[in-house]
Amino acid sequence: MHAQFTLAITALWPGFTVDATEMAPPMRGDVEVRYQFAQERAGLVEDQTDVGKRITSTHHVDTWLTFNPIKGAGVFIHLPATPSTEISYLEAYQMGFDPGNDSGTLLEKSALDNPPTLQGKGLEGTWIGLRGSPLHEELYADRGDRVSWVLDLGYRFKDKSHFYALDEDGQRGAGPGASAWLMRGAFSTTHNNTQPYLVATWIATGLLTDDVVDQDGTVMSTDAAIRPASTVTFATGAAVEAHTWGQGANSGRLLIDPHLSFGYQSWQDVPSGTYLPDVLEASQALLATQSEHLFLSAGLSFDIRIMEYIELDIGADAGVRTAHRVEHFYPVSTTLGSLTWQTHAALRFRARDPLMADVLPAPIGPL
Repeated sequence: MHAQFTLAITALWPGFTVDATEMAPPMRGDVEVRYQFAQERAGLVEDQTDVGKRITSTHHVDTWLTFNPIKGAGVFIHLPATPSTEISYLEAYQMGFDPGNDSGTLLEKSALDNPPTLQGKGLEGTWIGLRGSPLHEELYADRGDRVSWVLDLGYRFKDKSHFYALDEDGQRGAGPGASAWLMRGAFSTTHNNTQPYLVATWIATGLLTDDVVDQDGTVMSTDAAIRPASTVTFATGAAVEAHTWGQGANSGRLLIDPHLSFGYQSWQDVPSGTYLPDVLEASQALLATQSEHLFLSAGLSFDIRIMEYIELDIGADAGVRTAHRVEHFYPVSTTLGSLTWQTHAALRFRARDPLMADVLPAPIGPL
């Protein structure tokens, strides 16, 4: 499965491969650990003039647990963690005041002696959810299903630690912090040795109420209503079975999965200065609105089922984002083709033997 990168701190969600429609039989499940490194390189422009470059880098680790107590229905738990996320700048300039527009400007190009770097790390809000499959090629093979359709409904709990504010120790957390709802539908079918698929994912993020704190620990405003972005993503691809080996529990196969994803990120309200190298003092205590935009990416994954119970997934993606206003206070936008790329590796343990299948009751007799 595959994860979408959205400005380093929007919720990550797997399922951009054919594995999005895989469902274990009754009383079975999966455990997956996934590592991802993602980066965005965005140019900053004002009045068609380059005014700097922003680099956002994130190391992310996700742990997934799924269990299906009955055929075609199950539950999942997603435990996201971010060992490191960082926003840094090249050619960073100080924000000046433009009396003509009564606004800030970076066009004066007064270089910052120490360009800021925002760093965060930590656990993120836990996801829980339900899965269901009304149609499935494997689960319902006896009735002749020719397609697989899996629906997910999930909820993310709020997290006290997040990227938008400093904690008592002066450290930033990771992730958006706010609660969120998830709805996802995944569809796939099998044609010869190819499995085309389509996945639609909607993550609707709620409000996060917290204080806005500067780097010195000074509380700039209290109980600010931070609203991280929501996302809608459509992904499609065709996993080709390139090679198979073994039989039974020792059987394995290699899937080559080229895929394409397209999505929309909504506007968001975050503390001023989160995505700009410098802002005026007048906006430091306020929430700034970042405008909505679109993103597009393409990639290639190799899904290797080493044996029936162990699966390895590795791959990479590259994409672009459309231009968007960084903060509504200032006439600074990103360039048209901000580059995003990511690499990932995941190891999945597939429990396919029924629990307690070989356990017999103890004989009743004299001790």
